[in-house]
Amino acid sequence: MPALRSAVAAAGALLLAAAPVLTAAQQFLPVEPLGGDTNLSAYDMNSGGVVVGCSDHGWATRRAFVWNRATGTTAIPIPGATDSCAWAVNDSGQVVGEASDESGTFAFLWDASGLTKLGPGSARYINPAGTVAGNGRILYDDQGWVSGQENGWMWSPTSGRHELAYGDPPLMPAGIDAAGRVVAGTYEAATDTSALVLFQIVDGAVVATALDTRGQYVAPSAINVRGDVAGNSSDGRPTLVTGTRLIDLGDLGGSWVWASYGPGALNDLGDVTGGSYTPAADPWAEWGEVTHAFLWHDGRMIDLGTLGGPSSEGMAVNNLGQVVGYAQAADRTTHAFSWSGGVMTDLAAPGSHEPTWAVDVNDRGEVLVWDLWGPMRAWVWVPAGPPPAGVTPLRVRIDTLAVTGMIPNGIHDALVASVDAAAARLANGDRCGAVRLLEVFDRKVGAFATSGKLNSSTTNELLQLAADSTTALASSCP
Repeated sequence: MPALRSAVAAAGALLLAAAPVLTAAQQFLPVEPLGGDTNLSAYDMNSGGVVVGCSDHGWATRRAFVWNRATGTTAIPIPGATDSCAWAVNDSGQVVGEASDESGTFAFLWDASGLTKLGPGSARYINPAGTVAGNGRILYDDQGWVSGQENGWMWSPTSGRHELAYGDPPLMPAGIDAAGRVVAGTYEAATDTSALVLFQIVDGAVVATALDTRGQYVAPSAINVRGDVAGNSSDGRPTLVTGTRLIDLGDLGGSWVWASYGPGALNDLGDVTGGSYTPAADPWAEWGEVTHAFLWHDGRMIDLGTLGGPSSEGMAVNNLGQVVGYAQAADRTTHAFSWSGGVMTDLAAPGSHEPTWAVDVNDRGEVLVWDLWGPMRAWVWVPAGPPPAGVTPLRVRIDTLAVTGMIPNGIHDALVASVDAAAARLANGDRCGAVRLLEVFDRKVGAFATSGKLNSSTTNELLQLAADSTTALASSCP
């Protein structure tokens, strides 16, 4: 037993000095519209705090943008485009979205090497290896009315674009994991049957695998690095599908409960956020019931409360267990919030217009805040910076490899965020959570290696250092 305790302590020493410390001190960084525009909509943020979305002038022509602290808001160059918007960015800084020109609407991928057109439709998700999933083209009748939509699709850098088919159209992806598995909910009218399906490119062809949902229809909202899927079932219950298990996440005592829709609704540990009606009544609330944000963690649904008003809803949760969303204050105005360790913090940005929502949070604790009314704006809320990382083999080696050019900046941010999140879990006594996040670290390293962003020597070294921590910690994790 003393030997085991020593091994666990040694493994913890590889991590703990890197743990981030979130405090009440804060800083709002404005994400300004492009020159000449009045509005900005921000949709995604990566581990390095890079933000993407679209900028416009009074809902006129949109322009896709990318924002970071160094350069501010920059238009993504798309020759000939009359309208464009960016929907997602991965940790390598690759951006996907949609654009329109005289030939119609097409999906795109943009990175430092330039623009790649991915065919008709809209690119919505991209994983660490650069595999993309998107929605099919919207169809119109002779009168110009929407008449339908084509099925979704996926694209990989090695095998190109593949159309997805299962049941009746439209099949719309809800996310993609590090292994390149795309999740979608499907329905077939002829047999009145539904399915929750994973699609993956294997040897240049798409393989579809239906998950066991015990006969229920589950509308997927997110998939994490491990392949867990969060969604909402046909009987109005939030659901987590993990391996062969179908888990009902419970409720806060009200008649309706849901997992938030979007990639941030589910973190890599299987924690889920969303909203639940409560037994409390509010004549001003929809259907007369009060909604509270929740965090589902380790089999228990936690009521996150509000900012003094009746209602709130969770939009995203990171690997630290930090939840962001929106909540009502005592005067019933709606403010963005960040919840961590039982404390809800008001993130109403200086100069913002009510209502504000927090729509994303990364593992550095940075929060993407969106002002929903005119003029629309966005901010990145940055908590007080963590103390300098301690001298730990894994953390220091990642930093050293970045300085020598062996790890690109964006990938460095993603890997450090995973290690720091594992350290934070360990500092809070959650050894099993630390182990699972080191496994997430391994999957991210593997995805970056598969896409050619890390060479084999760097990959093997990082995996070995992570294994040195995981082995001892896992022995004390049931």
